[in-house]
Amino acid sequence: VISMDGTKEVFEYCRFPLKWDKFVETVEQYKQLQQQYSNLSLLLWTSVSTMCLSDLPNMIAFANSVGIHLNGNAVQVPTAICINKTNICS
Repeated sequence: VISMDGTKEVFEYCRFPLKWDKFVETVEQYKQLQQQYSNLSLLLWTSVSTMCLSDLPNMIAFANSVGIHLNGNAVQVPTAICINKTNICS
């Protein structure tokens, strides 16, 4: 499982101090290992939060481009970044 919370600038914001280019290199290295070891399966995982929700189409496109399935789950805690949070207006 390779954890990815966004692409490019969103990735770098969510995963500071990691850099997007290094992440892509790492994914490419895992893809090479997968060619060597036929039983190695890869999965991209995202914790969907308010910080990366708008970047979800880019994450899906990246996963498709590298041929790795993307899966994930909504962040519940902290509630400030939970996508299920609702605003209560008075």
